[in-house]
Amino acid sequence: MKRYLAIGFSLIMASPAVAGGSIGLNEVVSQLAGQSTELMKEISKSLAASNKRISELDCVGLRLGRHWEHLGATRIPPFSCEIGGKVLSIKGSVSFYDDTGQDTGADPKSSMYYAMSDITWEWQ
Repeated sequence: MKRYLAIGFSLIMASPAVAGGSIGLNEVVSQLAGQSTELMKEISKSLAASNKRISELDCVGLRLGRHWEHLGATRIPPFSCEIGGKVLSIKGSVSFYDDTGQDTGADPKSSMYYAMSDITWEWQ
């Protein structure tokens, strides 16, 4: 499933320089702050059940390539996180913006930051 999402995203971005990369669960949670209190509760509950701290776990996310002038190596959804023997898959829409807040249409040269929306998740 992750492979197909990565391939689909690569086609959308019209660039082969999108790959997987590790990202700490704490960074994923930080990026998702304010998106879904229900998801945050599920993550907290799973961490408690597995007796793990958020800083101890890593996830995998798509990594933007070096051709992204300001966002190279940035990890974006989908994220896949193993917590307590289960895998949490987090998906969402990603929009890219320039320094004035205008949508860049995912232009690697002018995109300065991104925002996620329509967050969904499932446990596998």
